[in-house]
Amino acid sequence: MRFIILRYSAILAFLPAIFFAAAQSQHCAAAATLSQVGVVLSVFASGAIFCFRVKALYSDNRLVQGVVLTCYLFMLSCWVRSHETRLSFCLTTVI
Repeated sequence: MRFIILRYSAILAFLPAIFFAAAQSQHCAAAATLSQVGVVLSVFASGAIFCFRVKALYSDNRLVQGVVLTCYLFMLSCWVRSHETRLSFCLTTVI
């Protein structure tokens, strides 16, 4: 399931961005929001797949798992923080 999310979230991030760049319409905020959702899903899925792979390789070493999980959570929090203003602007524009 994670591989399916990773594969199709990239498409979800790419296609609305092309639509937003090519056609100026009343739905540009919706296209930007869909693109941002695709980007966040893609980053989330790729990081989750990496964490599960590290867990499979280092099943006995809790220190390595903890470091990777901490880095993964830090990465997600940075992504959410950096995209928070852009995404909230798009959502308030749509609503």
